[in-house]
Amino acid sequence: MVNFGNLNPYTQMNVQKNRTNFNYIHLVVYVVLWSGITGCSKSSDPITTNSNNDFVTTIRLELRDSASGVQFNYYYRNPEGTKGNMPLQWDSMLLDTQRTYYTTVFYLNESNPNAIVNINTRILNNKKDYLICYNDSATGIDVIPVDTDDNYPIGISTKWYTKNTAVGNIDILLKHQPGIKNGDCSPGEIEESIRFNLKIR
Repeated sequence: MVNFGNLNPYTQMNVQKNRTNFNYIHLVVYVVLWSGITGCSKSSDPITTNSNNDFVTTIRLELRDSASGVQFNYYYRNPEGTKGNMPLQWDSMLLDTQRTYYTTVFYLNESNPNAIVNINTRILNNKKDYLICYNDSATGIDVIPVDTDDNYPIGISTKWYTKNTAVGNIDILLKHQPGIKNGDCSPGEIEESIRFNLKIR
């Protein structure tokens, strides 16, 4: 303990002030250290993050010509999703007249090229809640679903029948219809929508 007896009043006051400052500094250091310790302990807690695996960056159309057996793909790719700007790839489709094409649509998340997520799995696991609709413009193409949820079509797998030469487009809509699916495209909300330009030669 400091003995103030031999100090003049002015010096005693300064010593007392310094002692108070010293205690205050100790208090601040203690608080900082304690915050760091508790902060570090929280890092061992489980971390819950939204992996966003259902985010669609890519739509791939896989078509196989029933006559020749040739298979080819058309893509829409955009890291910002189907509502984003400046897609990296957006193919125009070219098909032959009077043909049947076995077609599969894939919804993918390619945000991580080393771990591509096939969102079709989620759709098929909840197949009674989903319907994929195809609307063509001026092409006269017929699209027939070949997969079902035991009651109504799903639309991942389809047959496309082309007729005469034409130029137009085809819209592909992923509809979410939980509890209201009836085989029609009207109910529910659109989760994903894309339009491909289409030429039949």
